[in-house]
Amino acid sequence: MRSSPVVYDGLAFIGCESKMTKKRYWVVTFLNDDQKPIHVVTNLWTESAETIAEIYRTRWQVEVFFRWIKQQLQVKQLMGTCKNSVYNQLYGALIAYVLLRWLYQQTQPHWKFIRLTFTEFVRKVRLEQLPKEAAYWVSDLIFTQLRSFSFGSFCPIDRPDFN
Repeated sequence: MRSSPVVYDGLAFIGCESKMTKKRYWVVTFLNDDQKPIHVVTNLWTESAETIAEIYRTRWQVEVFFRWIKQQLQVKQLMGTCKNSVYNQLYGALIAYVLLRWLYQQTQPHWKFIRLTFTEFVRKVRLEQLPKEAAYWVSDLIFTQLRSFSFGSFCPIDRPDFN
């Protein structure tokens, strides 16, 4: 059984003498996964200190997830507020991320003269500044994949000329 991460819980007034709160708050201190203390101030009186710690950990995971979305999917702000618009924007960004990640992982081993991190690769794709060697392998992969679909003799794109 896992021991409680809570190392302290008690009541406290918040602030300094000149700006002290009138109400008391509950302070819960617990250790995170790195064994660093986290101090949470709450007025949620009906839950145990362990539950407060677990609520905070779960909330922190949501924060980490949204930070990843903002950084990796380049979603700086949501365009709509209804459920469908949020889902559409996030799904679209996730699909773009997965496709770019796949292109990077499939083509990067073929590059002989350039070294790009995934972040640099994405930035150069967005700015249309991908080096010729990388652009060749990316377009070759896309062309080959499209050719493998049963379009018959028709292919929706032509192989670019890099000469």
